[in-house]
Amino acid sequence: MAVRPLSVEPPAQDARAPILVAVDDEAVPALAYAVPAARRAGCGLHLLHVIPPGASPQACDRGERLLQAVAVSASAMAEGLRVTTELAHAAPVTEAILRRATGARQLVLQCRDEREDSTCARLACHAPCPVVLVPRPGAREVASPPPARFEVAPAVPEALP
Repeated sequence: MAVRPLSVEPPAQDARAPILVAVDDEAVPALAYAVPAARRAGCGLHLLHVIPPGASPQACDRGERLLQAVAVSASAMAEGLRVTTELAHAAPVTEAILRRATGARQLVLQCRDEREDSTCARLACHAPCPVVLVPRPGAREVASPPPARFEVAPAVPEALP
């Protein structure tokens, strides 16, 4: 599902601007959308994982390993795709993602449930670029319409870059 606040005008896009993917432990569904979208748009992917400042060395190592594994998966899905990674030490997580989204073509988030996940909702409301919410496998369908402040479109290949 693609979501963009109705009150935000999308900025003029740099043709080289990457698609930003906020990465967590289950990034495969988000990559399944983001990799083909990046190929169609002719841009790269920027994979971002955020951990709190002062996180333990083990948390930092785990974040680096996660990013490396996701980058390998993305590269395997599309040979020649430019993939960059970033482990950000920042809080709150939403602010770190919003700062990185400023120069992005699109922000891809994986959410448990697009109506109940407050982080995804906050990012969708404030992002400076189009946002694609990718449900986790097994997420329940939402029967009620989205709030009136959102423009919602199906994330099919023809709908978005």
